[in-house]
Amino acid sequence: MNSAEQYVHFDREKTYLSQIVLFMRECSAENQSERTHQLIASIRQQPQVLQLIRREIQLLVQEDGLDQLLYTSDIPRKSSFWSELFSKMRQRILPRLKSDNAFRYRLLQLMDFDVDASWLKRVRREDLHDFNTLLFSGTDSRALTAVLDAISVLSYRLAALSSEEELVIRLKKEKHHYLFFEMQQKCTALIEKLAAGEKADHLFEECWEVTLLCKNHFEEVKKAADIQGANVQTSFLLTKGMAMIKRLRCLLKVLQKNNEQNISELLIAIAREEQSGQHFFRFFKNNIQDLSYQISEHKSHSGEHYIAPDRKAYGHFFTAALGAGLIVSFLVFVKAWIHQIDLPPLWEALFFSINYAIGFLLIQFFHFTLATKQPAMTAASLAKDITGKKEDNDLKELALTIARVCHTQTISFIGNLLVVFPLPFFFAWAMDYVFGYQLYSDQEALNVITNQHPWLSGALWFAVITGIYLFLSGLLAGYTDNRMIYSRVPERIRQHNRLKQFIGKKNTHRFANYLQHNAGSLAGNIALGFFLGTATFIGIITGLPFDIRHITFAAGSFSSALYYVLDQVTLSQLIIIPIGILLIGFVNFATSFSLAFFIAIRSRGIVLLKNPRFLTILWAYFRKYPFDFFIAPWRGRKKEDLS
Repeated sequence: MNSAEQYVHFDREKTYLSQIVLFMRECSAENQSERTHQLIASIRQQPQVLQLIRREIQLLVQEDGLDQLLYTSDIPRKSSFWSELFSKMRQRILPRLKSDNAFRYRLLQLMDFDVDASWLKRVRREDLHDFNTLLFSGTDSRALTAVLDAISVLSYRLAALSSEEELVIRLKKEKHHYLFFEMQQKCTALIEKLAAGEKADHLFEECWEVTLLCKNHFEEVKKAADIQGANVQTSFLLTKGMAMIKRLRCLLKVLQKNNEQNISELLIAIAREEQSGQHFFRFFKNNIQDLSYQISEHKSHSGEHYIAPDRKAYGHFFTAALGAGLIVSFLVFVKAWIHQIDLPPLWEALFFSINYAIGFLLIQFFHFTLATKQPAMTAASLAKDITGKKEDNDLKELALTIARVCHTQTISFIGNLLVVFPLPFFFAWAMDYVFGYQLYSDQEALNVITNQHPWLSGALWFAVITGIYLFLSGLLAGYTDNRMIYSRVPERIRQHNRLKQFIGKKNTHRFANYLQHNAGSLAGNIALGFFLGTATFIGIITGLPFDIRHITFAAGSFSSALYYVLDQVTLSQLIIIPIGILLIGFVNFATSFSLAFFIAIRSRGIVLLKNPRFLTILWAYFRKYPFDFFIAPWRGRKKEDLS
């Protein structure tokens, strides 16, 4: 097919529909509308071509499988999230037989969804209406029969889906699934009326209203996740149900207008969905988004406690950071002692992990602050503050939050390091002076010091691994909090009769309350302990450059080892290695914060580029009050101060 300036010629040796698709495929974004009008005008001027195109459309619609396409395309077919995900992965590797659905097979022969997606998305509603009016006039009723069959199947499947236990227990409404059975009965009555050639205007209205109620019900269940927690399977069932409701309402709209031209609009929409629905990564993201949102939401609640708004809170964080530094100093000593026992690698990794985990739990118990654990929490809190903020006052409040995060993080690092640098040195001296015990030989001490060097060792790469572990532990903490709410663990513990008999009703309630508020932190701290404790062992058994470098433990190890080889360390090492330890801390922070922030903004659907003015406000704030980003102001800063 070629095109003159105002006229399109068709090749009679090729199918006309394929030539139309090829013509649209070759249109650029700039001239698509103009070329579409040219194509429509050319078809109108060739009545014989128009009749042949209509005949091809009739033959396509008469293929078996149109009804199946209408009720399955872009709607999950499996009963669980994982089975659907693996099914999509298998189809990506080894596609289904093209003959399993004749209509789909013909459609795939006609169009390549990966290639044609771009122009399909650009089709204007007015142009589509002109195409429908021209091409779908006078076709038979086979397409409308397929629509009726698809409505019937979808109504039955929705009624069955509503009885899934995962959905039933989410809302405290008795017999709520009867609404879906009512929807199925009304759809069946509508189909029977239309099949008998009778009018059914009142049934159209009833079906439309009841499907809207069903849609609202799914949305209520989705909103209830904020209170009741989220679950992958529940999210999958909701996504599946919403897709079925959307398709059912589209089909009802086609029937209500009683016009086959609307079927082509629906098929265009299905073609668009078919292209996007084949990507299992997009499917995974869409279904996991609710869970990731709830995880980051629980982390944001924790993150609010890691932000100092004024000098008083700033001082509290400094004191808490000193306490954490004290515990870390003991952990460094215990770890060195465990290493001296010379256990087999697996057992050494186990005892390292227990040492770390106990230390992190003690830090939690005494409400101390470890600087590197803050980023994963504050990033989620910051993303929460970004949500929906467009006005200048909102953006100023966000700028204040960023400054508070920065100075809180800074004072926490300072508090940790003020203790962790000198105290292990003192411990090493005390053990040597009082007991004559050495934590390291001279060679081991030199190795410990060299291992912290920023470019003569893998310290910065290992700091990235540590940052990932810090992020994962925060993620696990959020997941555990969400799971506790979703599974209603505290309520189940309060009703546990045997536990009440064993420890008493009062202690049972205390235990339930403690888990309700601390289960996530407990899980995150224990996990982080085992992450850090087993890293060296993983590197040994795999032969990969895999280890951890954590700023506070690196500082403590350097300090304790320095005591034994102080006379052998060069001045350049005394300067460069402490700088390297600070770089380790920066990499720990940057890795953990960026990963947590990315997950948080993606789960909320935030696009940072939509607020370009924010960077201007933040820069103006920094220029006016630069010290706010390092030291908290005495009385706190207000957004009016940024004007």
